[in-house]
Amino acid sequence: MFLKEHMVAPASEDFDRVKGTIAVRITELRKARGLSQETLADEAEVHRTYVRMLEIGQGTPSLMVITRLAVALGVGVSDLMSGGSQ
Repeated sequence: MFLKEHMVAPASEDFDRVKGTIAVRITELRKARGLSQETLADEAEVHRTYVRMLEIGQGTPSLMVITRLAVALGVGVSDLMSGGSQ
């Protein structure tokens, strides 16, 4: 039986760390693949300014957006979120 006491919301530090990791990984992978923010945005079906916001650690992408970005960058979602291999 799953107890309610085990349901803990992630600490804000963890959330900020993951957002920072995603920001760095999007930038690293985009540049490594020679993509502009606009090209990545087009391939991920998001607005260019949203890619920019994510790259500077602003905004909170949905799982769908993270998935679209990962596909456009040629990596898995876990690689984008945890700094996995390129």
